[in-house]
Amino acid sequence: MQTKPASPDVHAPGRPEGADSRVSLQRHIRLQLVALGFENQDEAGETTDTRLDRNLLANYRQKTRLLKDYPCAADAAIEEFLGKLCRENNLPDDLRLPRDIFNLSSPGLARELSLPVKGATFENAWLKSYRVSNGVLHNPRSDRQIGRASCRERV
Repeated sequence: MQTKPASPDVHAPGRPEGADSRVSLQRHIRLQLVALGFENQDEAGETTDTRLDRNLLANYRQKTRLLKDYPCAADAAIEEFLGKLCRENNLPDDLRLPRDIFNLSSPGLARELSLPVKGATFENAWLKSYRVSNGVLHNPRSDRQIGRASCRERV
């Protein structure tokens, strides 16, 4: 039995992340966001692929609109459980889980979404994140799990 070689776009642990891999992941993210109805901000260089993508995505959006009221089996079970729980507690039972979701369907998507498109770091009042060779390191300003109080409780 012959095995198929791994895709070069998939980031394997221990292998340096290539520019082609990031470009592929960013394209995947852009297409998925457009499929969810967000406008593509990077339409400066429209190619045949871009026009084809737009046509396929318009078709996909139309099918998604038609199927919007038919949740997957897991979502239906969760909604049914929550509805029953709400009815038992005299709460409104018209709960629906979100139908438009961003699916992390490929390895590396969460890592690519963690930092700005053209940057290797992100910092705010609570967190500093930066790209490292095997992913993204998120360094919180104060980590509650290893603070002084938790260390004293373990002793």
